Amino acid sequence: ISTNLYLLENNKIIGRCQIEMHNGYYKLQGLYIQPEYRKKGYGDLLVNDVIRLFNEQSECDLLWIMVNKNHKNLIKWYKKFGFKYEENAGKTYKWYSLTKQI
Repeated sequence: ISTNLYLLENNKIIGRCQIEMHNGYYKLQGLYIQPEYRKKGYGDLLVNDVIRLFNEQSECDLLWIMVNKNHKNLIKWYKKFGFKYEENAGKTYKWYSLTKQI
């Protein structure tokens, strides 16, 4: 099951993300904020809404993301929401796996 969430301002899509349900956990992917709206709190709003939505309506208790290990600022940003580094997900692609109990 896959769900797309959109962030709108004045009926314009300024951000989005996709949530996929897997066996007992959700995968957050494709989080995107339009460049002119970045660093204004919209990404925070979208991630907080995802966390709130699944706290209220989900039986799953794990939210999972993959982040390229070279994106140090993005990893730090996700950690402020309670995501924790779990493991290196692959020797070839150098991705970090971050999870959050919800």
